[in-house]
Amino acid sequence: MLESDIPKLKTIHAQSCFSYDFPDLTGPRIEAIRVFEDDCGEPIAAVIAERIPQLYLIGKPMKPAAMAAVVGIMTASMKEALSGRYNEANAFLPPQIDEKFGKWLQRRFGWVRSWKVWGVRF
Repeated sequence: MLESDIPKLKTIHAQSCFSYDFPDLTGPRIEAIRVFEDDCGEPIAAVIAERIPQLYLIGKPMKPAAMAAVVGIMTASMKEALSGRYNEANAFLPPQIDEKFGKWLQRRFGWVRSWKVWGVRF
C-alpha cells in the first residue's frame, strides 16, 4: 500500500455507507494490507487485517450472581489489560446461548450486538 492510497480508500469507505469507522492504516494493530487496483492503477478495494482480541469465558454453569461477578471481573481486567492498545474486544457466543446471554451482557455491562461473524481457521 502506498501512502497516497489512504485518501482514496477513505473516499471508497465513505461511499460504501457501512457503519464502521475507517481503520487507522498506520496504527500498530494493523497486521497486513492488500490494495486492489483497476487497470489504471487506482485503488478500488483493500483487505485489511487488524488485530482485535477475542474474549473467552470458560466455566461451569453458575447462578446469575456468580456469573455477574465473573463477567464483571473479566470486563474490568480486559479493559485494564487492553486499554490504549485496542479499540474493541469481541466475544463470540455459541448459538445455544447467544440470545439470552447476549441480552444479559447488554443489560448488565453495556456490551452491544455487533455484526454476525463468519470465520475461517488455518
